[in-house]
This record gives sequence, C-alpha cells and structure tokens, in this order.
Amino acid sequence: MTTSRQANDRPIDEMRNLGPACVRDLNATGIFTAAELKALEPETVFVKMLYARKKQGRSAKACNGGYLYALYGEIYNALSQQVRTLVDGDQVAGQQVAIWDGRDAAGRRLASGVYVYRLTSAQGVLTRKMVLLR
Repeated sequence: MTTSRQANDRPIDEMRNLGPACVRDLNATGIFTAAELKALEPETVFVKMLYARKKQGRSAKACNGGYLYALYGEIYNALSQQVRTLVDGDQVAGQQVAIWDGRDAAGRRLASGVYVYRLTSAQGVLTRKMVLLR
C-alpha cells in the first residue's frame, strides 16, 4: 500500500481514505514489521446498534479496527441456533458496517424476538443481545 498527500498534508491510501491504517507514511513496499503491526493494532473494538424504522426491521453493527483483520459475525436465535452469518473474512482498517435485514440464511423472515449476535476476531469474542420488532 502506498500513500499520497492531500493539501492538508495528511496521508491517504489508494482509495482516498483517511484513517487508522494511515497513521504514518509507509515505505515503498508497504510491508510492515511485527512491531509496526502491533503499533497499528486498535486498543478497542466497539459495536453500536443503529436503530432503523420499525417497519424496515434492520439492525446494523459497526466495528472499528486499525488494520486488516479477520472477522466472523453470526446471529443466533433464543434457542442458540445459528440463523445467519453476516461477516466472514478479512476486513480493512476503519469502520465496517454489517446490516441484518431480519432474515435467516435461507432468506425467510424471522419472527419478532430476542436474538444474539457474536463477533469473533483475533482480539476476542464480543456477544450482545438485540431485539427484532416486526
């Protein structure tokens, strides 16, 4: 990854994004040492729920990381059965959003009720409850 400069002299990546991955200039190869990767690692991961209108039935989870990381996110019903996988793979640095439309893996609308979402990464596992209202 290479960086370029904007008028305000802040580093940006190829996609013209400013963010934690661009906290300093990179060398021409874009290769990090283990110490440099550790310095880019975020101290915390946060999740926030975005409450949509009731009739849309959507929930969103946002994760903020400071580098390329593997993330796995799934949703479970009250019987601890996995109903949907939202995220499975590498995510780039910065805020990521996963939107759940209230459907299971087969595309069927799920009933109103309490569901659990779990985000798993190298940093650990984050599990929270959410309510789906139809």
